[in-house]
Amino acid sequence: MPVRPRLPERSKLSAIFGDFPTRAGPEITSKYKQMRPESQGRSANGFLGFLITMKIASATLRSRSLAAIGSLYSDMRIDRYETARACLAAALIAFISVLRPPPLHAQGMRAPEADALVVRWIEASGGPGVWDAVKRVQYTITTVWYNADGSEQRRRPRFVWIRKFNGGYRVRVERTEAEGKYVQAWDGLRGWATLNGQLLADTARAAREVEYVAGDLHYWVGLPWKLHDPGVRLTFLESEPNAPGRVVHVTFGANVGDHDQDRFWYYFDEAGSPMPREVHYIEGGRPDTSRERVRFDRWGQLGRARFLEHRTIVDANGRPLRSLIVSDLEVNGTIPDALFRAPASPRR
Repeated sequence: MPVRPRLPERSKLSAIFGDFPTRAGPEITSKYKQMRPESQGRSANGFLGFLITMKIASATLRSRSLAAIGSLYSDMRIDRYETARACLAAALIAFISVLRPPPLHAQGMRAPEADALVVRWIEASGGPGVWDAVKRVQYTITTVWYNADGSEQRRRPRFVWIRKFNGGYRVRVERTEAEGKYVQAWDGLRGWATLNGQLLADTARAAREVEYVAGDLHYWVGLPWKLHDPGVRLTFLESEPNAPGRVVHVTFGANVGDHDQDRFWYYFDEAGSPMPREVHYIEGGRPDTSRERVRFDRWGQLGRARFLEHRTIVDANGRPLRSLIVSDLEVNGTIPDALFRAPASPRR
């Protein structure tokens, strides 16, 4: 029975890979050492699987028979079953290694020019870790309505409590109107509302508005960090006819947030402040005639963090319609879970 001649004395890896390199060069090795341990394992497995698969493919093409694959592993004394299993495993490892999602720039989620403006805004607001460190926040937000001549018509405060919860948030807001005191709350899964302590039916306007109100209060206080949430798309416009300045156009992936068809345009001055001057938005895929224009009037400071303290909604001619002013902002104070639980009283 013919005996396959032994290969010259050299390493097993060299025998398998032939002229393929078995070690990364200095630059690659340096980058490899800087990886986290789990990333090193994935990188090594993917690279090893890639080399094995390439060698198998090369041997197969040369001989045009499965015998080439068998001879490749015969020196390692792997039987046909083990050969097939090893080939499959190597191919799977190589395949999985290329399934990692590409960077967000490559996915088209964040245009580099747009992201640079947002990153500059985040840095000027205290850095990327500020919003991650916020677990609970409470504040007063006062709405001021204006007459046609710009004079103040009336104002109404709302008292807000927000608590992050399982990747989402819980929100409670209280306000007083002519008919009495309203409480609206979002517990992280569903909303409820009361008027003067009586639970309202789900069909009542105050109850139907809860999810939208909760998301709105959470969004504005979370700027600019919310612009880096998963599924948020940032594109760049050098200019846009509705307002001067460079523009970050914000849209959302499918099923991102409550209204994935919303569109925002943040306008930045050519030079000067890293903060945007104003934002326009259109909700729910509505036509451009429903565009809301919001002027950023003042930024507040809390420790090293900066937040949007005063914003004014204006018409197409810049006339103020109403302002929203944040005050008494407190971060990571005590907010009991009971604030977000619906009362046991019967619905009205």
